[in-house]
Amino acid sequence: MINIRPSWTTSFYLTIKFLRFSGKIIPTNTKSFRTITDIEIPTWAPILISGVNCVEMKHNIIDGEWIYPNSIHNYKTHSKYILYIHGGAFCLNKIGIYREFLYKVAKETNTVIFSINYRRSPEHKYPTPLND
Repeated sequence: MINIRPSWTTSFYLTIKFLRFSGKIIPTNTKSFRTITDIEIPTWAPILISGVNCVEMKHNIIDGEWIYPNSIHNYKTHSKYILYIHGGAFCLNKIGIYREFLYKVAKETNTVIFSINYRRSPEHKYPTPLND
């Protein structure tokens, strides 16, 4: 019998079990681990929600992506915004792995989302990612 915490679904329990197991066999150096965690969904991918735009901002004060539904004509002057800071403990993941989720949120809430692409450790030492 599976001993699941009351607030956990079976799929969440299995995910945790997999992560605990894989943590024992995955290499501990960051570069090797990132080959698994940094698989981005390209903005042209067919699995992404249609009717949503994505504008990449590079070489500005902060790199990131503006994601907004087609119904919003000018994302810079819209009235509702979400600032999305992805997880990864400032060393793993890229913003592109969250695109499908952010496309759904933007479309369902009719909101403009800015997803930050902060600089990650260990290449950028503390407090660089935090300052981003």
